[in-house]
Order: sequence, then C-alpha cells, then structure tokens
Amino acid sequence: MLPVLIPQWLALASLLTTTLLLYPSIRTILFFLHHHLLHRSALPRYLLSSNSYALITGASGGIGRSLAKELIERGFNVVLHGRSLKNLQEVQRELDALGTGREVRLWVRDAAAPWEPVGDAFDKLEITVLVNCVGGTEPPTVLFDQQDPAYLAGVVNTNALFPFHLTGALLPQLRLLPRALVLFIGSKAGEFPAPRLAGYCSSKAFLELFARCMDADERLSAHSGVSVQFLQTGRVRTKSHLFEKGWDVPSADEYARAALHAVGVGRWKVHPYWGHGLMGGAMTLVSAGFVERKIWSMNMSLEEKRE
Repeated sequence: MLPVLIPQWLALASLLTTTLLLYPSIRTILFFLHHHLLHRSALPRYLLSSNSYALITGASGGIGRSLAKELIERGFNVVLHGRSLKNLQEVQRELDALGTGREVRLWVRDAAAPWEPVGDAFDKLEITVLVNCVGGTEPPTVLFDQQDPAYLAGVVNTNALFPFHLTGALLPQLRLLPRALVLFIGSKAGEFPAPRLAGYCSSKAFLELFARCMDADERLSAHSGVSVQFLQTGRVRTKSHLFEKGWDVPSADEYARAALHAVGVGRWKVHPYWGHGLMGGAMTLVSAGFVERKIWSMNMSLEEKRE
C-alpha cells in the first residue's frame, strides 16, 4: 500500500487551524495554573501606610465578615458596613480580639433602601481598598410578575444600585491616591438563570458589566491608580447558605483567602477559588440548556430542604 502524500500547504493549514482552535483552551489552562500556583497577591501594594483602610460592604456575616478578618490580619484598618448595628458590633468584637492593633469602624446603612449620599463620612479616611460584597436575596416562591415591587426594588438596590452609587461616591477620593483597589464580589447567577430570581440574576449581570466599564474607564480614560476586579463566585458555605461542603463549595474563610490572593492576577474578571474556576470552565463545555436545567434542579432541591 502506497503512503498518502499530503501537500505541504495543506499540512501547514491543518496545523494552523488546530492551533487556532486550541489556543483559547490552552490560554485558559495556562492562566489557571499561573493564578493558583505561581501568582502572588498584589494586595500589599494597597497598604500605603498604617492609616490605610479597607471598606467592606455586607460585613456583618458570610463572605464579607471573613474578608474583614483577612484584611485586618494583613495590616489594614477596616470600615465594616451592614444594616444591623448589633451584628456589626459582634464582628467588631471578634476583630478587636485578634489583637492586631488596627482600627475597626462601623457604618450602618440599609443597602436595600433607596440610595442616600454618603456626604463627608469618609473624607478623613485613607480608604485604599473598597470591597463591594453586599448582596443576596430571599428566594421568592412566586414568579417574577407576582413578586412584590417593594421586594424587587430592594433586590436591585442591594445587588446593583448600592455598589454602583457607593463606588461612584468614593472614586474621586480613591483617584487622589497613588494606588487604590475596588473589588466586586460577583455571582454565577449573573451568567445563568435561577428559578424565579430574575431580579437577582439581572442585578448581578449589571454589576459585572459595571465593573468591566470601571476597569476600562480607570485604565484608558482617567489613567488613574485605581485597579478594578470582578471576582466571580459560585456556591459558598455560610451560616445563611448551608450548602454541603465540597471541592466546589468552600467555606467563607476559604473563599475570602482566595479572593485576596487573586488581587492583581492580571484580569479584570476571575474566579478566585479554584473549584469555582473548574466549574466555570466545565460549564462552557456543555450546552446552555443543560446548565440551566442543572441549576434549576439544584435550586428546587434546596427549596424542598428549606420546607
């Protein structure tokens, strides 16, 4: 049997086509390995002095609480935001007990309420890190058109408009510094629908595009020292979300450490926790319909457990 001769141009074309098709996957794999094995967090760059503060919204529990603990242990003074003074004071006692010598301030504001200007509340503070962490919702039991407009307004305010307005209010102050950091804690709900959560999911999608616009604005228009990152988040086990812990479900403390490790990794959007990154990659390999059905099934199972 005679060997089949392939023209040189056809072999080169095949090689080029294969390379182009595989390039996105290879690039993603290399970035994943760099992020989790080689990267060193750039967070220390934003600790400009002993007076540097990190403002964390939604810090009375869950991921926000864990982020506050991590930040104060890394030398930052912190401003804790929440709607319950009692809960914030509990977190303040926990942080004071760490013995870091850092200052803990409290800012009580209901993120679900219509926005009110912050005035000069933070003018005298050297805020170098803003963490937009506040978010979430109570799962509704009825369809979107049957949900209370006041409930929907609260969802949109909490998950979209509060971080939107707060970031805008602090940006002029942040731009005066040689370096500053704005982090947005996102949600996979902004990419895929969940049962009866149209208000929540669309708010998270809004937050993601807002973060991308802010990143581009600060780099290309303002030419400032403000860095912006959107941290895409899957399921995290907290006191209010008792997911079964697994390779793709970290605790709030584990997620907080991963989130701060991801600072300065080189992309405006990243999955800070490795398990969420693997899950996100797997979702791109299957049909959108399959992902939707899977999310629907998972959420309905959680609702049945609550009942």
